[in-house]
Parts: sequence; C-alpha cells; structure tokens
Amino acid sequence: MGAPIHSPAVKRFGIFEMDPESRELRKRGVSVKLQDLPFKILTILLEKPGEVVARDELRNQLWSPDVFVDFDHSLNTAVTRVREALGDSADNPRYIETIPRRGYRFIAPVTTAETVKENGSEPALPPPKAVPPEVWQPAGRNLTRLLVVAMIALLVGAAFTWIWLRPEPALGVSRIVRITNTGDIAAVDPNLEIFPTLLTDGARLYFLRTSHGRSSVAQVSAVGGETISTSTPLDLVDPWLVDISPDGSRLLIREPLNANAESPFWILPTVGGGLQRVPRIEGHDGTWYQGRRRIVYAHGDDLLTANPDGSEVRQLVTAPGRPFWPRWSPDARRLRFTLRDPRTGSLSLWEVDADGKHLHPLLPNWNAVATECCGNWTADGAYFVFQSSRSGTSDIWALRETKDFLGKRSNQPIRLTGGPLQFEGPIPSRDGKRVFVSGVENRSELFKYDRSSRRLVPYLALPAIAKGQPDWLAFSRDKSWVAFTGLSDHTLWRARADGTERLQLTSPPMQAYLPRWSPDGTRIAFAGKTPGQPWRIYLVASSGGGLQTLFPEDRNQNDPDWSPDGNQIVFGRVPDYMAEASMPKAIYVFDLRTSQLSKLPGSDGFYSPRWSPDGRYLVALPLDEGRLVLFDFKTQKWSNLVTCNGAWPIWSLDSQYIYGITQLEGSDVTNYRLRLSDRKLERVGSARDVQRSDVTDLVFAGITPDDSLLLLANESSADIYALDLKEP
Repeated sequence: MGAPIHSPAVKRFGIFEMDPESRELRKRGVSVKLQDLPFKILTILLEKPGEVVARDELRNQLWSPDVFVDFDHSLNTAVTRVREALGDSADNPRYIETIPRRGYRFIAPVTTAETVKENGSEPALPPPKAVPPEVWQPAGRNLTRLLVVAMIALLVGAAFTWIWLRPEPALGVSRIVRITNTGDIAAVDPNLEIFPTLLTDGARLYFLRTSHGRSSVAQVSAVGGETISTSTPLDLVDPWLVDISPDGSRLLIREPLNANAESPFWILPTVGGGLQRVPRIEGHDGTWYQGRRRIVYAHGDDLLTANPDGSEVRQLVTAPGRPFWPRWSPDARRLRFTLRDPRTGSLSLWEVDADGKHLHPLLPNWNAVATECCGNWTADGAYFVFQSSRSGTSDIWALRETKDFLGKRSNQPIRLTGGPLQFEGPIPSRDGKRVFVSGVENRSELFKYDRSSRRLVPYLALPAIAKGQPDWLAFSRDKSWVAFTGLSDHTLWRARADGTERLQLTSPPMQAYLPRWSPDGTRIAFAGKTPGQPWRIYLVASSGGGLQTLFPEDRNQNDPDWSPDGNQIVFGRVPDYMAEASMPKAIYVFDLRTSQLSKLPGSDGFYSPRWSPDGRYLVALPLDEGRLVLFDFKTQKWSNLVTCNGAWPIWSLDSQYIYGITQLEGSDVTNYRLRLSDRKLERVGSARDVQRSDVTDLVFAGITPDDSLLLLANESSADIYALDLKEP
C-alpha cells in the first residue's frame, strides 16, 4: 500500500461545503453555480475565517501587477456574486462581513475535513468515537435535590436568555397620509449640500417650494390643506430653512452659500415681525439650542454656539469633516449631526455630548457605505428617526433610544418605509404620533429650445431609456453619436444621434457624470463615483469594454475634457462644498502619451475646464462660480469673460460661442450664450418661456449639433406625507 495522498481540504460552514479540488460549492449536497473569480474570493476568505482579508491582499492574489482592471468595481461585483450564492446580505451578514475601507471577513464558523486517499482509493473512514466512561452519580435524596436545583437554574437561565434575545417589539407605520398636493417641494441634492428641510411648530409645517428654478418659504396646516407662500420682508434670493425654535415662534434661515461655502443667518418670526440678521457669524447649517437663548451653527468643520445677536461665540467641537443638520436630544444632553466625509463626500450620523466630549459615529459599520443623514428625535426621546439610502433608494429608519429593564439598548434601526417614493428629511410631530417626510418621484423630459418661436420642443432624437430620461449628454465631433447618463441610476450609455444602437457602458454602483467624446470618437471620458470613494476620471471605449482609470490618485478629480488632438485630458477638482474644502484646487492637464501630469499656469482656485475645439482657449469657473474666466494658450494668461449667477460652460463646435451661462431676471433664471469676438451675451432661453405648470425646474443639459440649447425639464413630484406611527 502506497503513501497517502492529501487532497485540498473541504471547508464546511452552515449548510454549505466548498471543495477546492473539484472547484465546487454545494448547498446541502446540491451544487451551487459560482463563477471563477467569486469562487477564488470565497476560497481566500475561507482560508482565514474570522480574520480581516484586506482589499489589497485580495488584489495581489487575484490579479498580477501587469494586468489592468477596475479593481474596486470588479471586486465589489464579485463579492456580491458570492453573497448571492450564499443567500447572504451586506446589511445583515451571516457569512461575509464588509469592513469599511479595509476589506472583508468570513464570520461564520468553518470546519475543515481533509480528504485522504491511499493510492487513489476512497477516503479512509474516521476512527470510531471513544465511548466516555460511566460517571458516578449520587443516589436517592441527594440526586433528587440536585435535579430540582438544576431544573430551576435551567428555567431561570432560559427565561433570561429569552428576555435578552427576544426580538424587540417594532415601531411601525399604520398608514401614509398625503399632506400637500402641489408637487413643488424643493429638490434635494446632498452633493451640493442641499439637504431636505421640513419644520413644524405643531400646528403648521414650514418648507421650501420651487418654481422655475427659484425657491421660497411656504407653509401648510399639519393636517393638510391649502399651501400658503411666506414672503420674507427683505425678499431674500433663494432662502434656505435651517431650523425652528423649540417654542415654534422663530425660523432660522440661511442665505445661499457664498464663495467660502458659508453664508449669513437670519431669524424670521412665524407670526408677524421683521426679518433680523444674525450679525458677525456665517455658516452652512445650524439649530436652535434647547435653552432657546442660543443657536448652534456649523462653519467649516466646527460646530459653534452663539447668541442670536452674534455675541459670545464659543466652539463646541471640531468634527472630522463638514457637519450638517445638527439636532439636540430632548434632554439637551447630546447633539447629533450629519457628517460629510472630506475625502469621499459620503454621509454618516455622529453624536457628541453637550460639553463637546465623546465625539463618535452613531452607527459604525451598520451600512457597508455610510449614506445616513438628517436625523431627529421624537418628542419623548424614545426614537431617533433618520433617512438612509441603499441601492439608490432613500427610506426612513428609526433607532430605539430607550433601554429595557436589563439596561439593553437596541443598536439595530427599524425600517419605516420601503418605497416606491424617495422619502427624505423626517420630522416627528410634536405629539409623537406622526413623522412628516418629503416624498419624491423623479421625472424629467428633454427639450430643445427653438429660438425663433421661443418655445421648448420635445427632443425626439433620443428616446427615453428604460430607467429614465438622460440628465446630461454630449455629441461626438462628427455629430453622429451621443453619450448620455440615465436619470435614475446614472449609468453611462452611447447611441446613434437618432437614438438607435444604444449600448450601456457602465453598471451600478458606479455613477457616471459629464461624458466627453474623444475627437476621433473612439473613447469617452467621464467623471465617475462609486460609494465610499473619491470622484475619479475614467476612460471607456465607445464600443464597450472595461473601464480605465485616468491615473491613480487619492484625491477627487472631476470635469474632464479632451484636447483637440486627443492626446491630453484636462480636469479640475470638486468645489469646496462637495469635498476637500481645506485642500488646494487647480486645473491639471494629463498627457496620455507620457502619463505626465502638469498644472495649468495661474489656475489656482479654478475648476470646470472646457477646451475650445480650435485649441486656442480654455474656459473655466472660479470656485465661487460667480464669473467665467478664459485662458489663452498663446499668451499663457487668464482674463475675465463675464460676471454671472452661474455657468456650466460648453463651447459651440466653431469655437465662437460659450453656452451655459445663467443670469437672474427678476424671479426667473435666464440662459445666455457669450459671443467670444465681442464678449457680448445673447439670450437663448428662460424659465418663463415654458408655459407648463407641471415643470418645477429647468436645467441646462447641453447643445445639439446645430448649437440649439437643450434643457432638462424636471417634472418631479415632491410632496409632504405623514407617517402615522403604530406603537409596538
């Protein structure tokens, strides 16, 4: 008989077993289909059960250094395939746990059954188990007493175990009631630091409504009824609601953010009285202190307190990012707020004591990629309600705050909504029986602006794709192809200019923005965002294929554009209000031939670069977005083009005009183009040209091959709803 042959060990966990030799995963003995890359990842994790396997370690084992691959996207997709095969969940894992920013850990018990063959024979049977010797047991009365004591102890232990492990009675929603029916609640975009704001004094609800791109304060009865606009005495342009005082008598209002991503605060009485400026302080969010005599406001990464007259400013705490939506607990002992990660822009909930101590995240590792924000306590302090986004859907959750008689506090939030609307900005009613939310259903339609008739004409060259109309698009240099991103999931597509031959180029969770065609039409550059990662510039072949990162860098990159010869890509950084407010921003040029990166001279503080098709100029925006600047490659100098309220510059194909410039005309936003020869503005469309009541906002979306303006008409329906709570 020859020496035994040791085959790779079979790994058993739960109802599964994995055989490395046969490369087979079996569930209760039945083979489960698993592709090669996910199988390799499962094999690596099972070799180190209970240990964190770093993402870099997985990369080194799965791909050789000379192979290019979009590692983050490929690894995330493969791990998702493993979880699907195991019936596992990233939110409530039984087998594979995600360790944010580090890697993964296999958390289920794993046993190893090594298969031993002798010269190809069947595996040897394990030796019979030894039978334990008989244990002497007392007889008679002593035995009876011991049995009674053991039984009592067992019952008591079982009772306490049941109490400790039993599921807590869940808070629920008995019904959802619609409060408004106007569909014009102001849009929310955390990427632009525009958070949902819905306030109540008990009897009324205060909110922002949008009409033709402009916002205003409005109110409605908490039980529903007519919506009434609330005018601000000084007619603030696009005011933003911050908070309402505990007694419901005063609104705290913020002006639009300025160049420093901070703005002044105002106080508006809810019943009569004039608008009062809070002097000497600026910030980007705030709240009333429970004592009613002071406010808390966020400036940069700091949370500070001050009197309503701007005096006695004191620092509460410095956060590890930009804080938003601060809210006090009912007992005023704790402050919770939303934190924007300075690197990735992701949102999470944090807590700090009233004295500024014990700063910590509220729900660490609860969501694989933190996307929680905008929390508020119920009036009795029993629950903390907040919004969380998963798989592109925003819903409302509640965290139980009270402890049971054993002192146990739940750390697992309860889901209160499950679509189909996007639910945002929960505000509990003051009697604790309801939670008011904004419910949003996104719809949009693409229009071409006809300058002769001054009307919007539906743009039929590009039909709607399965998941929504495009929200940004670009045509190839030869005008025969178009690239665009879907509204709902921001996947990147390309198609013929007539809408045929559509091809999807990216997949979730990647979100694509600002596609740009190479001059020869073979590649598309775009700004891409994956959860928990910075913005990066990617390249993809217009015929499809893998994504290529422009160059590795642990910083946010955005706004790509091609040089006219296709050999270079110019890009900028994200504005301060999106990420990295404390880091320098400039415009950079990356040479695709030499892989060399250089900064454009004199471009500090500029972003959003656009190269003219003739190669002579480059137009850009300062970070405050209040003007348009021009760089002349011949003179290597910058000059001011125009002062404007906003711009998203796009060159005409003949390099004679710059589109995407907006100005305020009364209460309307008007679009202009700038003629480069004499630097004069020409009106090309206004929101008031749209004679449709269902259009709440118009967004500049690009230009057609004949230089006609394209506008995206947002017909999103956003209303206030009440969640009637069902107590456990």
